Amino acid sequence: MTTPYKHTAEVTERVRGAMITWVEGLLAAAELTLPVTGALPSDRDHGALVLLPYQMIMESQAGVPQVPLMPVSGDGRRDAIPGPWRALARGMTDVLVEQFPQRTKGAPGLGPLDPCPPLDGLPAPIAAWYRANPAFQAEGGRGRLPQISWRQPFSLVIRYAAMVVDPDPASDLLRLQALAVLAAGIRQERFFQTQVPPVPQTPDLAGLVDAMAEAAPGEAGETMRAAAVASRSENTLAVGLFPHHDLTDNDLALVMQALQVPMQPALVFGARLSLGAGPVLLEGAVPHLASVEGARR
Repeated sequence: MTTPYKHTAEVTERVRGAMITWVEGLLAAAELTLPVTGALPSDRDHGALVLLPYQMIMESQAGVPQVPLMPVSGDGRRDAIPGPWRALARGMTDVLVEQFPQRTKGAPGLGPLDPCPPLDGLPAPIAAWYRANPAFQAEGGRGRLPQISWRQPFSLVIRYAAMVVDPDPASDLLRLQALAVLAAGIRQERFFQTQVPPVPQTPDLAGLVDAMAEAAPGEAGETMRAAAVASRSENTLAVGLFPHHDLTDNDLALVMQALQVPMQPALVFGARLSLGAGPVLLEGAVPHLASVEGARR
């Protein structure tokens, strides 16, 4: 099972490779022949454009760490949730509303649904899921209503110093050209994209999604199954690029000294990416659905 931390490591690796490929494309479009690397080459007999990350900053997370995903709350804070998960949220909420038993008058609970539905009264795929996941079972052959939240992402800024390392004294023009092309690319394109792994799902969450998709009738079930496949497929991540000016001349000189390279021009810029988002299955939560129609919005 892929953990959120392993997913973060994989996304970071993909972003690093995609940035190098993006810069290589800029140089090729400018008809400049120069390798691009993310670290100082051990063999400095040949020139290279080095994209050196020197600082990482974790920006503030969203004010609400998690937002309800299923049951759909209709609170309007769902724009950042990927399309497949929004589709799954709507479909799973419909299954809850239409196929889970209603709370009887006077029974404990806040919403219209029975907070501990009897397993015998549930669709067979969902009852089987409950029996395979004891954490969601209650006494007397009943189950606890599941709830899924979406963990909001945080922004990570990586600051880079780009420089051309070349022992050839005649490389000054190439150095200036390469950095100017990179600066133009950052200003004009402002971002690049890369394919990243799907956000991780725990086995119990994946099983619940599949069980509800199987229980959903007709076209609704087909839509949910397609959304489930999409939620487990790679997706596109956009990485924003922006100029950065906070590295002072003295700081840059110290960087050059630490790298044991002569003082030379360097282009400083930042890349911003979103990390850490994903679905969270909560055990035994009791949803509050004001109405069936409100739950489906």
